[in-house]
Amino acid sequence: MPVQITCGCGTKLDIPDHLIGKPVQCPGCGSVQTVPAMAPPTPIPVMVNPGYAYGAQPQPGKGKAIAGLVLGIVGLLAWLIACGGLIISIVGLVLSAISLKNPAARGMAIAGLVLNIIGLVLSIINAALGAYLGATGQLNFGQ
Repeated sequence: MPVQITCGCGTKLDIPDHLIGKPVQCPGCGSVQTVPAMAPPTPIPVMVNPGYAYGAQPQPGKGKAIAGLVLGIVGLLAWLIACGGLIISIVGLVLSAISLKNPAARGMAIAGLVLNIIGLVLSIINAALGAYLGATGQLNFGQ
């Protein structure tokens, strides 16, 4: 494969392989140059993060806020199961409270806090109502 070099005068020379390492004369200006053994490598553009090529990169530190928000949404459905709703809402409440420190995640953290507080209150009401009905004998399991 021929090697292409550029002379100091700007003339581009295609040099055959058998002349690599030997002196050649430029037809444009007449100067003599030694053909380099290897042409300099062409730089290859490298993408820093190919998964996010168009600028939609994830912002760091939002994971706990997202988890708190998701647990808040799930907690609104899980309050019907007293112990499940309590655990989910408490964990979501803690994650959302921790995320309040990050300004980029503050909106999601506040939404997670609100949803988790609602889920926690509903879970506590459900557990208290179940305990009351069970203690007074009013809870009837098909008897």
